[in-house]
Amino acid sequence: MSEQKKIPNPDGRKGCEKHRSLIKKIIDYFLENKITAIEEPDIDVGNGKKRYPDIAVLNEQGKIVEIHQVGVQTKAGNPVAREQKAINEIEKVTGIKVFFHSYKTLLILWLIFISTFIVVTLL
Repeated sequence: MSEQKKIPNPDGRKGCEKHRSLIKKIIDYFLENKITAIEEPDIDVGNGKKRYPDIAVLNEQGKIVEIHQVGVQTKAGNPVAREQKAINEIEKVTGIKVFFHSYKTLLILWLIFISTFIVVTLL
């Protein structure tokens, strides 16, 4: 019996409902403006590894010309580490800037952590 790889998101690679909802809004915008966009194209980043950005905009020849990634941002407004790593890898091999769209900020999680820490410390 082989060991299964742990996926950090219980909703899988497609993401939670908020993640999918924001992707749909972005795709709908492109469709309304007659821009061809596809979800999760595979991009070879080397060493047998692939990345699957959430959205890619294609030109008339079917070539990727724009990439969009949806994810979680830090309280400073930057993509979380796993998102930033993926963005860096994609930009490095494609030469195309990745536009990041956040659906959630870790500030909420940080506040929960701090309040839990304070309660535990006070006990």
